[in-house]
Amino acid sequence: MIIPDIYKDKVIAIMGFGKTGESALHFLLYSRVRRIIIIDDDKKKISAIYSNPKLSNALNKNTLIVFNTEDICNKIADIGIDFMIISPGIVTQGLKIHKIIKQAKVLGIKIISDIDLFYKTLKQNNKNAILIGITGSNGKSTTTTLITFILKVTLTKKCNDTMIYAAGNIGNPVLDVLPYDTYSGTNSLIYVLEISSFQLDITSNILLDVAVCTNITSDHLDRYEDITDYTLSKIKIFDLIQHDGIRIMPKDYNNAYPIISKISADIDDKNFIPFSVKSRLQRGISIIDSILEIKDICGIDYFRLDISNLLPISLLGWHNAENICCAIAVCLSLNLKLTVEEILDAISKFDGLPHRAQLVAEQNGIKFINDSKATNVASSVCALEIFQNIYWIVGGRSKGEDLTALTGTFHNIKKAYLIGAVVEDLAVLCEQNQLPYEKCYTVENALITIKNDINSIKYVATVLLSPAHSSLDQWQNFEERGRYFCSRVKEIWKC
Repeated sequence: MIIPDIYKDKVIAIMGFGKTGESALHFLLYSRVRRIIIIDDDKKKISAIYSNPKLSNALNKNTLIVFNTEDICNKIADIGIDFMIISPGIVTQGLKIHKIIKQAKVLGIKIISDIDLFYKTLKQNNKNAILIGITGSNGKSTTTTLITFILKVTLTKKCNDTMIYAAGNIGNPVLDVLPYDTYSGTNSLIYVLEISSFQLDITSNILLDVAVCTNITSDHLDRYEDITDYTLSKIKIFDLIQHDGIRIMPKDYNNAYPIISKISADIDDKNFIPFSVKSRLQRGISIIDSILEIKDICGIDYFRLDISNLLPISLLGWHNAENICCAIAVCLSLNLKLTVEEILDAISKFDGLPHRAQLVAEQNGIKFINDSKATNVASSVCALEIFQNIYWIVGGRSKGEDLTALTGTFHNIKKAYLIGAVVEDLAVLCEQNQLPYEKCYTVENALITIKNDINSIKYVATVLLSPAHSSLDQWQNFEERGRYFCSRVKEIWKC
């Protein structure tokens, strides 16, 4: 894969050495850039780079230079950085802007994302590759995975050799899925990219063929000034689209978010596909009470079907109806000659995502569900609405959200087990709403307490980890939290 001329013989800095930063480094080491600069706040990560034998050659040749943030703070102007690749976790705007980013902007250093680098490299080598971008407060990982699954299943049946990749915020950095061969002049590559608001904030040089917003609900208010600021970040995805690209948007949030209403006002635009899970649309896709309707889009005049018997457990609930609407809209819009029936057949075989309403075990009528990916209130509400007689593990690090939306599901909850940095806030919420609770502080303590509480119950119940908060107070990420829950459930209950 040939790197674009714009980056050749340039000094490129990588700010933040997490998964995205490591991916960017691996890509750039085999590209014709003049020098790579790595900057990170964590001194342990810096030490790990110096002790990595695979990087010793680049370090010795000075083509790779590593700095801790404090060491480089007053030296950026002297290094001559041309481009700075920003990891999504780095704050790039507002009052909490990282001091390195603030200096870089003053110096006129071009700030880019790994997605920008990916796009320019891909399009230089394969102009016909198809790019689908998915964002939204909730459901974007499920939607990304579901679209990828549908395309792989349906196109394989048609003996179509298209290569399909899911990448981005879903956990697979985009630069890791660039093929080494170029597939020149063919339509043999489709990328389904999950793009978070943090990534949208730093991405500007990409043109999507299809852009999707699954929904907008309150999230990340610890990083954004308010919900309007957050919404503006999300809908930026519709600025990153080809002139004839397809926009897929929900109609159910227009009243709550006037900005969305303004964008979706042009409902007669053939390149705009609206969807709803609350009302039947004159044009678009809707799922109401498990009835799928498709009207006047993608060459379909009218289609109606009860899909209740088709859906696997991984796609139950109104929130998954949004994901299904988005997936159907994307697959129909790609001009791959897929029928609705073929798409629905693939959907019926979908197993779902790890850490998203994942059935870990079932014993004596008790289901153990790992929903660690529920890192905000709206996401946990979705899980709490599906299950009954819930023994609920909740908590983590606050994102500044209003927790009262959770109370509408408290009738499904037998008891709450509070963990993480927000234990006291959650205790107040439970007391105000007369919900039984116990302060456990850790997942381990919560599971042991639940073991004692449910030892003699005679009814069907659910032990649910759906934290409604970030994992970063006690864990590296929600995946680590979810894996720990799964392993301890199997050990404690011997299942």
